[in-house]
Amino acid sequence: MNLLIIVVKPEPTEPVIDSPAYHDVGIIRTRGIAFAAVYLLRPHFSFLSQSMAGFFPDSHHFRINGGNFLNNIRIERDLVIPVDQQYSMPSRDDNLARGRSEVDSWIGTTNSGASGVQRTIRSTGGARHAPYGASTPPILQGTGELPGRIRLSREHEPMTTINGGTFLSNNIQHQGESGINILHRAVALEALHDWAESFPQPRCHPETRTKMLKTLRDWSLQTDPRSRILWLYGPAGAGKSAIMQTVFRELQNEGRLGACFFFKRGHATRGNAKTLFSTIAYQLAIGDDCLKASISKIMEANPSIVARSMEIQLQKLISEPCHLHNNHSLDPLLILIDGLDECEGHDVHLEILRAMRESFKRYPLPLRVIIASRPESHIREMFESSVYHGYCCPFNVMQSYEDVRKYLQDEFARIHSKHQDTLAAIPFPWPSRTILDELVQKSSGYFIYASTIVKFIDDKNYRPTERLAIVTGQSNTESDSAFDALDQLYMTILSTAPRRSELIPILCALANVVLDPCALDQIFQMENGEARLLLRSLHSVIEVPSKESNKQKISVHHASFYNFLNDSKRSRDFYVGSECHRMDLACSLLELFTAGYQGSFLDEDDCGRYIPTRI
Repeated sequence: MNLLIIVVKPEPTEPVIDSPAYHDVGIIRTRGIAFAAVYLLRPHFSFLSQSMAGFFPDSHHFRINGGNFLNNIRIERDLVIPVDQQYSMPSRDDNLARGRSEVDSWIGTTNSGASGVQRTIRSTGGARHAPYGASTPPILQGTGELPGRIRLSREHEPMTTINGGTFLSNNIQHQGESGINILHRAVALEALHDWAESFPQPRCHPETRTKMLKTLRDWSLQTDPRSRILWLYGPAGAGKSAIMQTVFRELQNEGRLGACFFFKRGHATRGNAKTLFSTIAYQLAIGDDCLKASISKIMEANPSIVARSMEIQLQKLISEPCHLHNNHSLDPLLILIDGLDECEGHDVHLEILRAMRESFKRYPLPLRVIIASRPESHIREMFESSVYHGYCCPFNVMQSYEDVRKYLQDEFARIHSKHQDTLAAIPFPWPSRTILDELVQKSSGYFIYASTIVKFIDDKNYRPTERLAIVTGQSNTESDSAFDALDQLYMTILSTAPRRSELIPILCALANVVLDPCALDQIFQMENGEARLLLRSLHSVIEVPSKESNKQKISVHHASFYNFLNDSKRSRDFYVGSECHRMDLACSLLELFTAGYQGSFLDEDDCGRYIPTRI
């Protein structure tokens, strides 16, 4: 016979009951209550076969102060609690007030409670410790009954403290709880499109990006199984998130959106890729009853899936259910993943991409995926590798000077109307065409510069004309906030770059002279390919030509990046305009020419923008 007993420290005055009726049941008396827990594998004890997990979520009767916690044994029924007839029971309200907050705080944590841990009780082995780091001990509830004993009802709920014992743990789930509710607790709700904290959301300005959005829509309707993943890439500040948010709205209105996940760098949940596929699976389930039934059943059978590898989560929660209910007559559902580069770890990025490619290779799923990211070198290499060859559609967020012009014209018209107190005497259209052309050119065809200056000029605490003069350099008034958004973007990118001491001289050279990767290697007497390695982490702001076109010049995605590097107040530790840096660069160039270098650093078209004599 297999016997499972809770061992509790009894009060000295309360001896353990020993009678023939209790030979198969361990009974311990504590504070006037005798209670028993039995786990017998013999059929005639099947009345205790109900899952013990059921009395954890709603419990009020017992508090566990500590014990020995083990793994991998399951108890199948609520705890039975015989109670003395004369025992004085506290009221329900008292117990609720005292216990409910403790229960809620305990089961709500990531690694304990209903979302993850099945608890059982055993009398041997294990090390003593507080239960799963809970700040307050978990509370157990007894609800079962044995013949001849009093069944505790919710009208009378005594509080009994368990001061010792051995407790077994694995993943918990509520008895009878649906799988979709279990999955819900593993979902990163903040990563959804319409999460409250995400507002206001970036979107494409009206009548801009029209061709690009049409191309994306046309691709989403295709059914070619060889190209079910589209990589939307572009430099930092190119407007990728705005495009993804706009695509989201269009797909949602058409009923073709399956799921989305918007990563955010440094965010506790939106930056955690481990929740990516469980969050996508949850959205797919909510949107389709057939998928909901399948995914819920899978979760009920194995709640631990949400803690498994991303490949297993994708396979079990998305690929297999979707393959089972594949309806080829319907348009494919779209999954949007924005900001892949913003979740932590290069290895994680590659793990996600490998898992998705393997899944699509194995299952003909009715899904199409758009992944947006910066053109980080490791992500680009994965999409260009044999793993994705022929199975991915790359889509570059190209520069669009006309779209930026349209945006600036509309925004300046809005500002002119909004600031009538200070702009009433300023003729419209404002500003002049010359200034507008200058701002469009400085934007490099991307919206991050344009949106930054609009926000700065639109401040109602200042005159827009004065703020515009600061932006265009026509005012001597110093302002540290004109390009705050740009500066934060550039600092974030530069701060993550390795080998900073070697990188800054190269940035100084690029800010003053037009160079190719080979020329950089020679100027700083580095091995072939070293400059390319040093710039590898800056592909979000710097365009480095491929190895096949190694003689092409290195360029920047944003013209404002070099202005940032040459402003000590903005770039701080990355300032390249100091006399020391320029003298070092001049010496390196002189040494190179003295050694007989015959190459050219300047193209005719570049002479007006990069003047080497300023070194």
